Amino acid sequence: MEISANQLANAFGEKTGGVLHGCSGALDGIAVKMQCPHKRDVPDPGNSHCRKGCHALNVQAICDKNKRFLLVNQMNKGSTHDSLAFLNCKLGDLLCEKCEKLFEEGLHLVGDSACPLTGFLLVPFELPDLQNDATHSLDAFNHCHSSNRICVECAFGEFIMKWGTFWHSLRFDLCTCGLIVRAAMLLNNFVIDERHGECHDDFDRNCFQNFSIDNTQASQQ
Repeated sequence: MEISANQLANAFGEKTGGVLHGCSGALDGIAVKMQCPHKRDVPDPGNSHCRKGCHALNVQAICDKNKRFLLVNQMNKGSTHDSLAFLNCKLGDLLCEKCEKLFEEGLHLVGDSACPLTGFLLVPFELPDLQNDATHSLDAFNHCHSSNRICVECAFGEFIMKWGTFWHSLRFDLCTCGLIVRAAMLLNNFVIDERHGECHDDFDRNCFQNFSIDNTQASQQ
């Protein structure tokens, strides 16, 4: 079922009591650890080394209020800055092209301060601005902004904890690593969809109530 940008914005608006309206997605990036790619896959393997001291994919994603991933751009080099990694995807080009229209409609994404402020992306005010704000209105904005943006941070946290393959460096070729990230995010969305309207504990229990492993049968196959 397709969901419109306005429907996404209405769901996010509920989180701030309607104070911050128009958010149609929360944007952030995460470094997914991987082994150093082979030179046969990329001409510059060293550029996969990120600021966290490991080789990684810079994965940029947008999620909705329910922590479902709406878009992922998983093939950025680990050394790529977040502000560039997002603009490297087709959606970045499209948003730049439709910037004025989105501004007129009052629709936007929310991201962290690593990204530049644009007509389609709202970022928090930084410390110098807050220190000069006698009315504390900018701090209030940051609070509402954070309430929406935290969805993608929580989505990443649950994503990593849910799939144990990301607890250590992925040991596959570059293309396969990217496919694994995308597949895991689709599975993440499936779990969220199936949990909708059902207690999390009941869902997890029902998923595995008929699950069994027959070692004898398995050995014969």
